[in-house]
Amino acid sequence: PQVSDSRTQLPDLGLLLLKGYPDRLAQRTANGRYRLANGRGVRLDEDDPLCNEPWLVVADCDGRKQDGRIWLAAAIDSAQLEAALADHIEVIDEVTLDRQSQRITAHRETRYKAIILDRKVLPSLSAEQFQQSLKSILAEHGVSVLPLSEVCESWLRRAQWLGTQSSDFPALTRQTLADSASDWLLPYLAGCRTLADLSRLPLLELLKATLIPEHQRMLSREAPIHFETPSGGRVRIRYDADQGPTVSVKLQELFGLIDSPRLAGGKIPLRFELLSPAQRPIQITSDLKRFWSDSYHDIAREMRGRYPKHRWPEAPLDAVPGSSIKRKSPR
Repeated sequence: PQVSDSRTQLPDLGLLLLKGYPDRLAQRTANGRYRLANGRGVRLDEDDPLCNEPWLVVADCDGRKQDGRIWLAAAIDSAQLEAALADHIEVIDEVTLDRQSQRITAHRETRYKAIILDRKVLPSLSAEQFQQSLKSILAEHGVSVLPLSEVCESWLRRAQWLGTQSSDFPALTRQTLADSASDWLLPYLAGCRTLADLSRLPLLELLKATLIPEHQRMLSREAPIHFETPSGGRVRIRYDADQGPTVSVKLQELFGLIDSPRLAGGKIPLRFELLSPAQRPIQITSDLKRFWSDSYHDIAREMRGRYPKHRWPEAPLDAVPGSSIKRKSPR
């Protein structure tokens, strides 16, 4: 069979075919290849006289294959197309996130079924469009798209950890935050049109407000931000999902502390990464009492030779916590 061309037959053959076969409008995607309005791909031989036509209406094609051969078609010009499809065209605004630049881009697509007739970038989003687009982007990408500071991330890690340890604390996760954004975030987006604008929001306070006051107090009590050393210093606690709550601190800062403090209502001991005077890890333990009676003496014996100007007492529980350097004896 030969492919028919409306230019050599009736001038309006393509238009007539479109009325009879509305799903057979075909848009050229590459040399000899077309996409039908029903979503299928079809093709012409590269030497076919119609293979460079931007629009065809396919009356007959190989229906058994996704990339079926066109047997009978007619060209249709864009003016006829616009008139024929005027009542069947959809205009859809789509929003996408560029993860590299962290920019939200909006496109307006004019579609006829599976065919994109036109696509253009919208210059900017309205506040309402941004709010709706952020909701869909959070659903797809999660709260990682938000400009969360390290303080916000730290708060979230604490809350996530405590939620896994206590049945009395809500299971607050990145996923639950993304799912509930309509409650805790979207109502506060007035004036925001870009992700960068969100950095002006009090995101930490908005995160905290997802907890009732009782749970906020519980978080402060059972998953504190800092550990206070016996010498009065404050060391930030790292809440790691795998390792648990951990602090890195010089060994001498813990002299006199018999037991490891316990978090999450007394269930979980604080994990210590004990440091040398050079700030290098020399021991990791969640059981200080056992460490002082066991491993400490072997470590102290080795450290005395390596750091002779620092304190490695035989009775660490009786020593004054604080600086690791020995005090000079009065002359």
